[in-house]
Amino acid sequence: MTRRAWLVYGPPEDKDLLVLGDEEDVQWTIHRDAVVGDDVLFYLKSPVSAIVASGRLLTPPSKEKWAEKWSTVMPYGATIKVTTVYEPPIEFRELSCDDELFNFWGLVRAQMQSATGPQLVLPSILDRLKERHGLDLEP
Repeated sequence: MTRRAWLVYGPPEDKDLLVLGDEEDVQWTIHRDAVVGDDVLFYLKSPVSAIVASGRLLTPPSKEKWAEKWSTVMPYGATIKVTTVYEPPIEFRELSCDDELFNFWGLVRAQMQSATGPQLVLPSILDRLKERHGLDLEP
């Protein structure tokens, strides 16, 4: 089965948690359709407004009471291994100036706002992020 990638959200203060996640696994909200082994891109909202890290899903999503704090639409959580912290982060400003991403990734046009929580990232978008923006996912 082909590995998929999911964009997940967090508040700006969670950057420290992700940096520590290089040493420890993190609990995070995730889409209910994600499976163990999928890639995860961590996007922190304003004022950070950037993809700050990526990781790998370690446990299957499960409905979690703590996840309701972040998403009543998709209250699922899982354990994620942070594999890469981006320094510098991949900023929204950079993504929005990329015509291909702006034209073909609805989240960029929507200023990375999602009403439904974690989002599937299409393979073509992942390829563009790798080629032009330094996204590095572990094999």
